[in-house]
Amino acid sequence: MVKKSCFLWGVALLVALCFQVLGVQVFAQQGSTGRTAQQADPSAVMQFDKTVHNFGRLMEDDPPVNCTFTFTNKGTKPVAIYQVLSSCGCTTAGWTKRPVAPGESGEVTATFLNDQGPYPFDKSLTVYPSLGRKPIILRIKGEVYPKNRSLRELYPEAFGPLGIQSKYGIDAGQIDSGNRREASVAVANTSGREVRVTFSAKSTGLSLSLSPNPIPAKSVAILSYSIDTKGNNSWGNVKYKAKVACNGVLCQKPLVFNALLLDNFSNLSQEQMDRFYDTLEELNIETVGEDLPPIDDDELLPALDELEEIDEVTEEEIAEADSMA
Repeated sequence: MVKKSCFLWGVALLVALCFQVLGVQVFAQQGSTGRTAQQADPSAVMQFDKTVHNFGRLMEDDPPVNCTFTFTNKGTKPVAIYQVLSSCGCTTAGWTKRPVAPGESGEVTATFLNDQGPYPFDKSLTVYPSLGRKPIILRIKGEVYPKNRSLRELYPEAFGPLGIQSKYGIDAGQIDSGNRREASVAVANTSGREVRVTFSAKSTGLSLSLSPNPIPAKSVAILSYSIDTKGNNSWGNVKYKAKVACNGVLCQKPLVFNALLLDNFSNLSQEQMDRFYDTLEELNIETVGEDLPPIDDDELLPALDELEEIDEVTEEEIAEADSMA
């Protein structure tokens, strides 16, 4: 009876020891899992009030804008931020430098400099905390629109109250010599009163019309122009000009249309061709005389074959020839 009782106590003790060992292993696994999860997801401990901030609509000339991401330490130990890296030089970051105790709060600040012009933006801030290797990603986004410009800013080249966009005049583009080009550009009355515009002393071949005319105050009009190059024997960059008067007051500078006249030899007379070759000779540019007989293909092809048979001269051979000279 005593032996049977001792055996039963032994079995009970063995079972208790097994449960104790298993319990220690399960607790250790749970603790390890908890620590691993905490390290794998630091945002569970550093809980931010938001991870994305939308600045919305910004204007191109707006000053830099700021936002703050606030976090609370939900863990049992102090946490700290080692570094915050921005994805773009247009965004700077600041953060709480001291360790944040459990239950306390810290912050990450972002400043969007708004110095890149009009465009939609989406920038990231990578936060490296003391909880593990996995960072926390914060984002800022928004849209930057072009600033509202006045007519004087859009049409800065002034002819009295009349403004055009470029200080170099109006680009009329390329025109084949002897042809006509018709186009139009926008101009503006930048003043606060109605303006009637007249044109005079126009270059040969230049025609102009403006609509509406007079131009209402602070309004845009369309200037239509036509350039006929038949009477112009020049090539290359050619300036067509017209004097401008606004409400009867003559402007000091002319309105200039810049055209690039391209050579069109098929329409040239013999006199024009002679002038062309004379000009080349004055510039010391060699030309092939038109009296030379044409080269027949039966003569040209064998000559090309002979050229292909000539071996390429190496740099060593060139240097040797120079030294002998």
